Amino acid sequence: MGKYKKHTLRLKGYETENGKIPFSLLKGLGDQLTRLAESTLLSFFEGNSTIKRGKTPEWLSNSIEFNLTGIRKGSTVLEIEAPLLSNCIDNFQLPFFSEYETDKLPASSALDLSFYVYGLASKNLQDSYLLDKNLLKEITKLKKILSSDKAEIIFESENDIYEITKDTLSEIKILEEKTPPSINAKIVGKLDVLQYSKSQLEILTDNKKIRALLSNELSFNDIFPFFGQDVSITGIANFNPAGAVSSFEIKEIKKADKKDNFFRGVPQPLFKEFDIQRLVEKKQYRGTNFENLIGKWPGDETTDQLLEMLK
Repeated sequence: MGKYKKHTLRLKGYETENGKIPFSLLKGLGDQLTRLAESTLLSFFEGNSTIKRGKTPEWLSNSIEFNLTGIRKGSTVLEIEAPLLSNCIDNFQLPFFSEYETDKLPASSALDLSFYVYGLASKNLQDSYLLDKNLLKEITKLKKILSSDKAEIIFESENDIYEITKDTLSEIKILEEKTPPSINAKIVGKLDVLQYSKSQLEILTDNKKIRALLSNELSFNDIFPFFGQDVSITGIANFNPAGAVSSFEIKEIKKADKKDNFFRGVPQPLFKEFDIQRLVEKKQYRGTNFENLIGKWPGDETTDQLLEMLK
């Protein structure tokens, strides 16, 4: 096995000469694919897709060092090579909470994973623990490099083919809007290191396992005395589109006492998305009552009461 994996990107519907690409388009394409790959890897290996400020870890920067190796005719076909993840990540381990096929990961690149999560989003797989609000936003930013409604980008990697179109990205935008934002939360449970892993953490609460990661302020030495104990953990809960906790970033930890019992159980998002505008369009409700409703909701009204107000 070599150090790189070959991929192709086919640009269709662009007003460019066959086999050529403007620098402006090439830069935009390269910048956004690199940023998406970085967010995807963070989600996959650390549980939170948000790109943090400061120096990029070496394993991450090596994984997203893509090379353009050629341009072919046939619309415009870009030949790309991407580093194999198995050559970039020390002590290569499959994340326990991963949905990606185990046997495919060592021979995969960051671009493989990026388009894999694009595929999850395009299929509206809301239960995926790889998709969080930030990663969905990064996916929808690909719309910036589609020059028209006819433009599309086709990614090919071995037997995998993904088509990026404005229509698909519009549907993913809806999914992103429905995904609850991250919240500050507190949780009580037992903290442990995942079996078969030296770097991944889990919180067991209410008979459910939650993937956990440490904030920049904490190290393994800080939390080691708390392993296996009943602990109270303060931090940030991240959610997938279905509203389930996809990961929990630990900021503070202490031994739990009786007054912390209220926080036993899995954190819940602050809201459940109720898209009133799309409901109005779907049910063909008309303007006056809807306009009167805007600015008054949310309140204590049930869904049935809201529908009655819209009649």
